[in-house]
Amino acid sequence: MREIKPQKLEPRKEIQALADEYLKHGVLPKRSRVDSLHVAYSTYYEMDALVSWNFRHLANVNRRKRVIALNIEKGYNFPVELVTPLEVWGDEKD
Repeated sequence: MREIKPQKLEPRKEIQALADEYLKHGVLPKRSRVDSLHVAYSTYYEMDALVSWNFRHLANVNRRKRVIALNIEKGYNFPVELVTPLEVWGDEKD
């Protein structure tokens, strides 16, 4: 198993702008500013997955489709996955 080291993610204007676009286009509800930033950071930094128990705003297939569609429209082609912890729970052999 490869070691994953924590990294500091620098704030960028592009991240703020993308988060604003999610809210502006109804991809995420206007009251979900923090969620929109989580998705924008995950998209900008090309993370494999954003893991959340938030089924309403993040970890659901309909939301994922809308995020990916807007990301592509804005030039972000890396398909970030919005998933629950159960979906990434490892089955590594001990």
